[in-house]
Amino acid sequence: MRRSLIAVMALLLISVFLLSGCTSTSQMLKEMPADFGFVFRYGVEARNELDTVNGSFTKDLVTAGTATTALKLSEEELTLIYYEMQKMNIMSYPEDYEPKTAALIQPEVTPYSTYYFKISYGGQTKEITWHDKNLSNLAGARDMRSLAATITNIVQSKAEYQSLPEPTGGYQ
Repeated sequence: MRRSLIAVMALLLISVFLLSGCTSTSQMLKEMPADFGFVFRYGVEARNELDTVNGSFTKDLVTAGTATTALKLSEEELTLIYYEMQKMNIMSYPEDYEPKTAALIQPEVTPYSTYYFKISYGGQTKEITWHDKNLSNLAGARDMRSLAATITNIVQSKAEYQSLPEPTGGYQ
């Protein structure tokens, strides 16, 4: 009885791990390295881009193209983002992240956000792409959306972002 209980528990843990879409056990360093930087693209077709390495932000203006400005994050903002990435173990996410939903039928929404990360530090580079079209509620998906919200809130609070033109048109 005890062995079968342990076997069932082990299978459940493995299933949860596989369903979350995380397949590696890579860990980020405890302290943020001096060379930490990332490119984060988000929105419809990932047309908005924050590049912390080059210190720029490109805003999707929908039918009016894009607009780019110089934009640098403070050391405190970078540290906050680094620790959020570390907490969610972002380095364990697969390159093509595709979390499922708990529903038997995988509904899809349009338009949907696409997220892309290219994270670099300590000579390592990790790229992750996620097309968030099924609105998964798994922990990994919630963590990714939370990280995206943290970054976009920081960007949108900057005067440089606020001076960019407003988008025209919309997506369907």
